[in-house]
Amino acid sequence: MAIALSAMYMSIAACNGTAADSKDKDSTGSQAAQTEQLAGSEQDSVPYKIAENYFVNNSVKDSIPAKITDKATFDQYFGMAATMGAGGEPTPIDFNEQYVIVLNHPTTAQKIELIPLGLIKKDGNIVLSYKQTVGEQLGFTIHPLLILVVNKKDDGNLVLQKQ
Repeated sequence: MAIALSAMYMSIAACNGTAADSKDKDSTGSQAAQTEQLAGSEQDSVPYKIAENYFVNNSVKDSIPAKITDKATFDQYFGMAATMGAGGEPTPIDFNEQYVIVLNHPTTAQKIELIPLGLIKKDGNIVLSYKQTVGEQLGFTIHPLLILVVNKKDDGNLVLQKQ
């Protein structure tokens, strides 16, 4: 029991550090994202922010849409998870000017990380390239999730490309 609690505490602490460090990161916040963004032409790159401190509601049984354009739909699927300390507030989302792209992984007892590699606009499509890493077995279950906040001026048919 103590080992499971220690592992859970370390996982939460690691997530909190990541959330605080990346709260204001945009699409150029990581080396991988920056490299992918530069692979497309400058006019094709679409800026985004990673939304922090949200969780999937326990009542969600169906699949989650990959693109959500309004607050009412977003609130059906997600709740806010404010944490103490710097960067603990959920990332603000203005659905009048923004929409979200959701990468959702089923609940699992393995450490899963969803990493955006690039977001481009190509032939009227918004193409999100991402990778998924699978880590060690955990002593508890998690619901891996990545939410990107995008300006509505950069709209199009969403295409997800897992690398």
